[in-house]
Amino acid sequence: MDQANFSPVLPTFVPPPLPPARPTSSWSWLRAIHDRNPCFLLSAVSMLVGCRLVSDAVNFTGDVGNIVSLLAAINLYEFALIGLGAYLLVRRGLQRDGRILLTLAALFLVDIVFLNGTIATAGAGWGLAVNVALLALAGAKTWIVLRALGVRDGGRTLALILCQVAALLAGPTAFKQLAMAWDGFLPPLVVYCGWWVAGATLVLAATLRPVHRRHTGPTADRAMVRVYVAIPFCSLLAHLYAAGWVYKIPFDAVNVAPLLLAAALYLGAARPLPWPTIVRVQGLLAAAAILVSAGRHPHLLFLAPGGITISPLRLALIGTGLVCLQTLYRAFDLKLALAAIATLAAALLGHNLAEIARRIVRAISAAIEGVDAVRPRTPTAWGVAAIVGAFLLLAIGGAVSLWWGRADEPGHTEAGVSPNPKTA
Repeated sequence: MDQANFSPVLPTFVPPPLPPARPTSSWSWLRAIHDRNPCFLLSAVSMLVGCRLVSDAVNFTGDVGNIVSLLAAINLYEFALIGLGAYLLVRRGLQRDGRILLTLAALFLVDIVFLNGTIATAGAGWGLAVNVALLALAGAKTWIVLRALGVRDGGRTLALILCQVAALLAGPTAFKQLAMAWDGFLPPLVVYCGWWVAGATLVLAATLRPVHRRHTGPTADRAMVRVYVAIPFCSLLAHLYAAGWVYKIPFDAVNVAPLLLAAALYLGAARPLPWPTIVRVQGLLAAAAILVSAGRHPHLLFLAPGGITISPLRLALIGTGLVCLQTLYRAFDLKLALAAIATLAAALLGHNLAEIARRIVRAISAAIEGVDAVRPRTPTAWGVAAIVGAFLLLAIGGAVSLWWGRADEPGHTEAGVSPNPKTA
């Protein structure tokens, strides 16, 4: 290489990048609004605060016209939320903003401002008329939402949501009317029945299975459908708890028993877990329901037709028996069969633990007396009893072999002994 023509290659110096320019304060706020869009949430909070303030003033004066006007404003706001949310979700493809608006609409749909009880102060007629109108509007709004979410066959979902909304609307009105009839006192039994209604809605959800793929369609937004199914149920629980607080009824753990039994039935119908796990969880839920109902609750007793005393314990035992029967329908198990028989028999024996124990002792004493009455007295009688017992044991053994018998020999088949290839 010619030394005169040689020129060394020096490394290229690259200056470090400059730090990004810090955005101005106004640009930061605009960027935050663009990324998160808190306007929808702020609008809902503003509407909620305004409705709460107006509701307190209207409830104090008792003006029916103002109550109806406030309900009309709330429903107009709900339609605005649903309309804008459906447009952003379907037409513009803005999933996040559309879901936020539809979720806010669901909250106002289930009376988040606790306004339904206010209309009942004007009279039962006004309460019934307004609740029927609100239920019809709720059906229209829910139908629009389901269509926007792509639900193909929304009949089951719509029926379940409307049943929950109907319970929400009827509950506060019924509580208010009954309390006005009893000079402001609401019996705890009424609120306890409301908890059973809440459990019934959960069982209805397990029966209808509104979020199943077969009913919603392959393209439906099932996550939002679950939101619209769950929010009315949670609101119903909140209204029941609030009713106890308003009418000064202390919350009792026995109110949870209907929900525990309904959850056990829901698990058996929906089957979201492996079957052995479901059976164990059902047993725990049913045992917890019986445990919280076993105490003394004289204020929750009532008489059924025929003079039968109905108590929380008796209802819990019947519900546990139904859970066992539901599981037996899926797969037979001797322990479940015995549990079903035991719980249903206990429910027939009495409405509390003392009565059940007393009748069990009485039944055992009667059985002992009956056995003693037919006990053989002579050797001949003992011989006849032994012969009869031999036939009975033979019949029982045959039934056990036919019911639970299993082939325990390698060459055994259903038709008999399989042919041995060496001796055939």
